[in-house]
Amino acid sequence: MMDFMGGFRGNCLHMETANATASDVYTVYTTAKAKTPEGATAIVEILKSSGSAQCTSEPGFLRSTVLLVGGDLPPQFQDQVTLRWVQQWKSAADYEASKTPAAAESAATIKELVDEFTVVEYAATNHYAQQ
Repeated sequence: MMDFMGGFRGNCLHMETANATASDVYTVYTTAKAKTPEGATAIVEILKSSGSAQCTSEPGFLRSTVLLVGGDLPPQFQDQVTLRWVQQWKSAADYEASKTPAAAESAATIKELVDEFTVVEYAATNHYAQQ
């Protein structure tokens, strides 16, 4: 997968619920290209707010990581408007349950701020944590 070629040593935002280790989790990987750098900043704020709320209010939500613009991405990915984020739930059912009116409102706001939007869902991924 081209997006993961090379390393990423840029800034990221990571939010995780307590005791979030689980295997065979449901993962959603999103790439969004904002219309403007200010739009990218607004998207990060939306993701921070919604991720924090999900960690406390959704029992099936495990974690969210937002890869911020900048860093040492390969040249073809260096810009000030492309964001990538990964979210994980305990199951596909938990992911479906997360599609609340508030989540739909956040998604609609994000869609207004972007030119391109791609979502890839992975049905069974593993997360390993050192104990």
